[in-house]
Amino acid sequence: MAKKFFSFFVFVVIVFSYSLQADEYSDGMNEIKKGNAEIGMSYLKIASSKGNYKATYMLGLIYEKTGDYKTASEYFKQTTEWGNLFKENKVRTFSNTSGNMKNTIQIGEDILAIKTNDIKRGDLIIFIYPKDQKTFYTKRCIATSGDTVMIKDKDLYVKFSEGNEFMLANYPKQTIEINKQTWVKNPYSSSHKGIHNDPSIINNGTQPQELFNFLPVVIPQDECFVMGDNRDHSNDSRFWGTVKLKGEIYKPLFVIYSNNPQRVGLELK
Repeated sequence: MAKKFFSFFVFVVIVFSYSLQADEYSDGMNEIKKGNAEIGMSYLKIASSKGNYKATYMLGLIYEKTGDYKTASEYFKQTTEWGNLFKENKVRTFSNTSGNMKNTIQIGEDILAIKTNDIKRGDLIIFIYPKDQKTFYTKRCIATSGDTVMIKDKDLYVKFSEGNEFMLANYPKQTIEINKQTWVKNPYSSSHKGIHNDPSIINNGTQPQELFNFLPVVIPQDECFVMGDNRDHSNDSRFWGTVKLKGEIYKPLFVIYSNNPQRVGLELK
């Protein structure tokens, strides 16, 4: 009950100021009160860049008072735009109840997400589970239209639709050749540290084979192949197929509630 009440409180705060992250905001206001305006505004700009729209609004007021109406209007515009996104349901909160994205998103965390049609490889996305229209899933987009995906001994291999030159240029250390075909091995593991396997899950016949080996599949137009970052504990495209990108899809922005206070305000990538 206390957690739900707190989540509701957080939501109210977000609607008003669009952020629970208050460290830089508080530091900035304290510095301004001390007469250190330049340092204080630096803190406010950091808070604003992290999504603290109370800081954004305050920056607008400060620039307005100094006569810089152009900069002030830019900050006020940001505040108004995000407020409208809430009203139009283009920005909303989600509660994470699954461990499939551990360690990127922890169980029990609430996250803020924005509706989007612009999905790229490697993005975190929240979408309606194809098998249950009332349930939202959070996964990582692994491959998009025309890409080919396969799994061998738990390692992910992607053949990007742009061809060999693209793969060699963008993934020089991860590009390998298998049966005279060029693939990128584990393309996202180095840039997204939350991606991991569970060493206790071994191929001894008691676990689904899709966790260990998955035959090559080409991703259809306007769809994407998704996987959880907690690879061996995720119900994803390996088991039920791809996600249509023209549906209701959100992109996570940052953590707004966590049992670990240090994660509140954390940007999600």
